[in-house]
Order: sequence, then C-alpha cells, then structure tokens
Amino acid sequence: MFAVILNSLFYSTFSISGDSTKMAGELFQKHPILMLHPQVVHPAGHIVFYVLFGLLAFIAFVRFFYPYAFRSVFSSFVQTSSFRPADNTAKSGLVVQLFLIFNFFISVTLLALTELVRLHIFSADVYHLPELWGTTMGVVILFYLFNQFFTFLVGFIFNTSNQARQQMKNTALWAYITGIFLTPLLLIYFYTNSILVSDFMVIILAVLILFKWFQTIRIGLTTRNYHLLHLFLYLCAVEIAPLFLLVKMGIR
Repeated sequence: MFAVILNSLFYSTFSISGDSTKMAGELFQKHPILMLHPQVVHPAGHIVFYVLFGLLAFIAFVRFFYPYAFRSVFSSFVQTSSFRPADNTAKSGLVVQLFLIFNFFISVTLLALTELVRLHIFSADVYHLPELWGTTMGVVILFYLFNQFFTFLVGFIFNTSNQARQQMKNTALWAYITGIFLTPLLLIYFYTNSILVSDFMVIILAVLILFKWFQTIRIGLTTRNYHLLHLFLYLCAVEIAPLFLLVKMGIR
C-alpha cells in the first residue's frame, strides 16, 4: 500500500504532460534572443558591445600567450628608477603593440562619446553615426601623435634626446595601460548604463594622466642631462595645454 502511494506521488510530481512540453517549446521559440544576443541596456545597441567584447577577448588572448608582454608594460610604467628593464613587449611582435595602441584609440573614443552624450553635447544617436565615430577617433589619434612628435621635437631643440625617448616610451606605455583598464569598464557600462561606472572610468583616466605626469617629472629629474626649462616646456606645451584645449573643444 505504501509503495503504491509513493509510486503515484512520484508520477504525479515528475511526469511531463503534453501541455508542459508544448509550453517549453513555445518558450524556446519565442525567446531565443535571450541566449543568442546580450541584452544591452545602453541605447548604443549591440554593435558597441560586440566591439568591446572582441577587444577584451583579444586582450585575454594576448595575456594568455604573451604574459611577459603585459608584465613588461605594467612593470616598466611603474618603475621607480629611470633605468628600465628590456622592453619585452617587442618580443611578442609588432602585432601586439599595434593592437594595444588600437585598443587605446577605440576605448578613449568610446569614453569621449559617452561623456559628450552625458553632457548633452551629442545625442544618443551618435553611436549610430560612423562619421562622428571617425571624427572623434581622428582627434584622439592626432592628440597622441602630437604628443609624441612634440616630445621628440623639444628633446631635439634642447639636446635631450635620451630624456625625450624615455618620455615617448612612457606615453606609449600609458596608452597601453589606459586601454587595458578602460575596455572592461566600458563593456560593463554599455551593458548596465550605470552612471557610477561612467564616473569611475573618468576617475581612472584622470589618475592615469596624473601618474603619467609624475613619471614625466621623475624621468626629467633622474636623467643625467637634466634640463629644467625642457621639463617645464614639455609639461606645459605638450601635456597640460593640449589636454585642456581638447577638453574645452569637447565641452563647446
């Protein structure tokens, strides 16, 4: 008797009726997008998500197959001495370095567009306008090239080429690290549309810029052919003034 009761309870609890299988089939037919596509909250849509996810996947690929390249980037950038170890990023080939700088251009471009939309300078439609993407990225690339070119030019004028080379390398390392930090944060932001994440990205960028300026001063003070005028001119003309001009142009 007891066995009969247990048997009936088992079948009544775990048996699958035709209605239940029909409901399950309708569920998977009506909602396949939940498993095939990310549910992005931000109005930019899925294209930005896929771009950032691809960049992050390649960062993970580089980190797995060339771990010494990442260690070299971070250790060289935070080195307290002006005599840095050999640049191990070169051992991983030019492709890794090109990817890291390309990742920097894309991440900073997306961050700039995000802040311009937040300030109501651009509308949310900017994410679907390739020409504005291209214009913003062009400004970011020109700003980076301007910084590198004038660093070299000032070093040539004041005969401090060794100091200029270290500053140019420091700028490249800063760009690599900035892109590595911003890419996952941007992915989280476009998935959640969180203002807190957006503010955190701006803080991270500001901290990295300040640390870059600190490294610039440290390089100038520790080189043998130290030149105070060169250091002052470099900070004002190459670092601070162009950055403020870029921010003012964006706000306008």
